[in-house]
Amino acid sequence: MGKKKEINVLEIVTPEYLKAVRPAGLKEGRSDKYSVNLYRFFKRMLDKDRILAPHRLRVWKDQGNHWWFGFPDRGNEFYGVRFITVISRGYRKDEVFCFLKTPMVEEITAEFYEQYRKIGRCIYHMQGSHHIEHDDYMLHTDGRYTMSADGKRRTCNWCGRKQKMMVVREVTKKECWEDIAERRPA
Repeated sequence: MGKKKEINVLEIVTPEYLKAVRPAGLKEGRSDKYSVNLYRFFKRMLDKDRILAPHRLRVWKDQGNHWWFGFPDRGNEFYGVRFITVISRGYRKDEVFCFLKTPMVEEITAEFYEQYRKIGRCIYHMQGSHHIEHDDYMLHTDGRYTMSADGKRRTCNWCGRKQKMMVVREVTKKECWEDIAERRPA
């Protein structure tokens, strides 16, 4: 079995790609379908670090299905930054890590960039070791959904996912201490 051909990220993250994923509210720092922090990360890597950009913009997933930007180096070492760090806080040089013996399971670079272009920030729901609801925990989601007339159904304008409103009953059980009324002898 031959070695898998390394992906050239610069053939994927082109000026046309950046134009397609540029948030409309970039100047105001407002994400829309696409993330301001992710866009700035892409731009910074391409503009300021052209030599390492092909490596730093590669996307990997680890055993917990958490995503990383970066590259494996010297065997089992990995140099990079977690996807969640970039989307939530933006990119900072002090948050780039070198992990020894970090088991990266699979490179997902091509799939990641293709899906991100199609569905934007809905891609967030595809990573992580736990199920992430397709919900509005993100900032700047105005206009994300088209609601039905009765308000019971919605369609995501970013990825096309359709949902219906459900009423779910939650029953909880709680253990607690209760005083016992003691009988006193007469």
